[in-house]
Amino acid sequence: MDGEERGRPAGLSRRRFLVAVGIGAIGTATLGATFFGSAEEQDSAVPTDQWLFGRYTAGCTAVEFTDAGLTPVTVPHCVTPLSWQGWQPPSWESLWVYRQYFDSTPALRRGRAFLTFDGVLSAASVYLNDKLLGTHEGGYLPFEFELTGKLNPQSNVLAVVVDGRWNQDVPPDLTTFAKPSAIDFYQPAGMYRATAVTTTPKAYVSDVFASPVDVLTPDRALGVRATVDSAGAVNSPVRLQVSVSQAGMMLAEESIEVTGLTNGANTIELSVNGLAGVALWDVDNPQLCDVAAGLWIDGKQVHEYALRIGFRDAKFTADGFFLNGRRLKLFGLNRHQWYPYVGGAMPERMQRADAVLLKNELNCNMVRCSHYPQSTAFLDACDELGLLVWEEVPGWDYIGDSVWQQRVVEDVRGMVTRDRNHPSIIVWGTRINETLGQADLYDRTDQLAMELDGSRPTTGAVKGILGYQSPLYGQPKAPDSHPGVTDAAEETGTGTAATGAESGTGTATGAENGAGNGNDTATGAGNGSESASVSAGPSVFAFNDYSRPQGGAAELAPLRPPRPEVAYLVSEAVGTLVGPPTYRRTDSVAVQAEQAMLHASVHDQAAGDDRYCGLLGWCAFDYPSGWYHSADGVKYPGVADIFRIPKLGAAFYQSQADPSRRIVIEPGFYWDFGPGMPRNGPGRRSVIWSNCDRIDVFLDNKKLATLKPDRSLFPHLDHPPFLVNLSLPPTRRPELRLDGYLAGNLVQSRRFSPDRSQDVLSCTADDRVLAADGVDTTRIVVRVLDRYGAPRPYVDGAVQLAVSGPGTLIGDNPLDLAAAGGAAAVWVRTQRGQRGPITVVASHPIVGTDGAQVTAQ
Repeated sequence: MDGEERGRPAGLSRRRFLVAVGIGAIGTATLGATFFGSAEEQDSAVPTDQWLFGRYTAGCTAVEFTDAGLTPVTVPHCVTPLSWQGWQPPSWESLWVYRQYFDSTPALRRGRAFLTFDGVLSAASVYLNDKLLGTHEGGYLPFEFELTGKLNPQSNVLAVVVDGRWNQDVPPDLTTFAKPSAIDFYQPAGMYRATAVTTTPKAYVSDVFASPVDVLTPDRALGVRATVDSAGAVNSPVRLQVSVSQAGMMLAEESIEVTGLTNGANTIELSVNGLAGVALWDVDNPQLCDVAAGLWIDGKQVHEYALRIGFRDAKFTADGFFLNGRRLKLFGLNRHQWYPYVGGAMPERMQRADAVLLKNELNCNMVRCSHYPQSTAFLDACDELGLLVWEEVPGWDYIGDSVWQQRVVEDVRGMVTRDRNHPSIIVWGTRINETLGQADLYDRTDQLAMELDGSRPTTGAVKGILGYQSPLYGQPKAPDSHPGVTDAAEETGTGTAATGAESGTGTATGAENGAGNGNDTATGAGNGSESASVSAGPSVFAFNDYSRPQGGAAELAPLRPPRPEVAYLVSEAVGTLVGPPTYRRTDSVAVQAEQAMLHASVHDQAAGDDRYCGLLGWCAFDYPSGWYHSADGVKYPGVADIFRIPKLGAAFYQSQADPSRRIVIEPGFYWDFGPGMPRNGPGRRSVIWSNCDRIDVFLDNKKLATLKPDRSLFPHLDHPPFLVNLSLPPTRRPELRLDGYLAGNLVQSRRFSPDRSQDVLSCTADDRVLAADGVDTTRIVVRVLDRYGAPRPYVDGAVQLAVSGPGTLIGDNPLDLAAAGGAAAVWVRTQRGQRGPITVVASHPIVGTDGAQVTAQ
């Protein structure tokens, strides 16, 4: 970090911005820092989501630069238009400039002013009025500059030069191969998270770490460590007053007085007691608390820092995971933050929607943020929903030189400091995904995480035989329960040994993340065999288990047994075991259906052994990649596609819902007899995923079978699938009906039509009301359905879209439904200050027209 960039956590800055300008009002409006000044002073934030944008040219940071060639854009923003597939890194690998003009209010000039960036990919140089404020490298954590004393009363010019080029010194970029396709996920450049210019008083609370202690006892309390940043020495009496409330009721309050402040950062600590009555935060009842830290100087309150926390006790042990003293099997998926059309540049509503989908539709109780810190809006939603989180530093399969490694250390500092108040986060990923060795580096990162937040364990995912036997995690033990198992390379079924280079065709020498290319020997910098200097190791052993039976893919994937005497968590499993480029809606039905069976099999094994803390499948959503096992620049291991539309593979996760909340009946097949479908129907061992205890199957309203869950195949799942013989004569095309029962009562009936002539086009919006702020966005899902609303596969043709009203379409138009397998999506963003209905009409040449409407207000 150069110039006057601040190393202070930006959770404050982000929330200060949200409160000041009203963005992100969904669930976050009560958070933030309050400046106790005049009305003018409190209304001193500058909205910084409207910019002029273009390619970098000489002189573009100067005040007098001519903006004629620049385009108005809204932040969050991606530097290049994208489709949902076929991304081309050269389109963003360049220098870009964002420019903005603003007048400063008297309060901005009278107090302290700050410019905050929540995230810029992948490096930025920031100028104010011709002068360089500083630079920042790394795309996943916030950074900040102080503007105090640098602002003009009018016509201030901000210029941000964004460097989208491959940067070998910035994780996760690899020095071995200076190109984006060398890592698993593309990272399109841009100012893809929010920015803000805000003000504070001369002395203010810049950070609060509120850590619950003795949570499972009547003596539970809150340890508070606050940082007060002062622009100069303060000789007056200073008081920090901290209150804790829950559900609008004050529970306790404590204060401490100190004698003055020194120039710069001042640490003040206190304990808030009397919290025996606080309700605990849990996955089923995520009770949050509001903490307010008020700063008083000379008897006057000048500032308040507000945050949300949760009281919960989370422990990883060799006997499993325990939340608030009860055993909880961790059940979840990995999440990438990339979206169609815009890369990572989706606003808060869409970030939060991913958490809602994972928790409420896929029934996960945990998500891994692979492989970088993700949006704080996503984490806020996880707090509110009760979705546990593993958050990790940026990186993938590679360790670079000393400069690269120092950035890893700083990323740990930034990640933990930004997010340690989130109750949903239960483990820090302080080690680069799928790396071995590096005892010195990981001693540093583990120790730093413990210094900043001693309340959570650390971990880092390893894979393959070397990772499983690593002495970092206790005495090596050969996998003895599955003698016929080999390790597939990550997300593939083609590897001959997981300890070779990534695609499985390289020579298996050294650590598994060497060169990173399937045709090279694994000899990457700093990634050889285990160092003789062995780290004390992380608290949790996390293993990416891509085991598979010898002889090819099978419906049931094996797991290696837990390592003895360590907390054991399967951090990835399944992926795309059956071979490229699965799992697409355009693949065969057999391939698509197998995905759910594979995920069910590994979760069943983890559920059946208390020594597994749990399992996180790979992965939630398809994502853009130029690496192996992609097609047209997309990797397809997601149980939902890149549009966030669940696939057949999601049916297993959907079926694990508590029946008291939602009844689920999801076939693991399509009821269709058109081109590309089996002529004799779904087959003898057709799978139905459901949380019912009985299903009656009807063909043309005649009962075919009464089914019970198949507990012989999946004895440990809460809701095993149902198997039925749906082999049909080639000429028979009956209607299918599935009636679901609980305790003898009919609770759901679903019908499925074989008649394509009655298919319809469906166009639906996720949200009915948006904020007319020019940022708020919702998804519009377009798909072909049968007459009863069931998905229809293998659809030909494209959909033409028309938007009317104050909305902007984000996406392809026309939308190629054939390439997407019959289901895709676009997004609609509001226009700043423009209110009224926004209508989207979708038209298909065969199945007709449908529309959706939202209101901007």
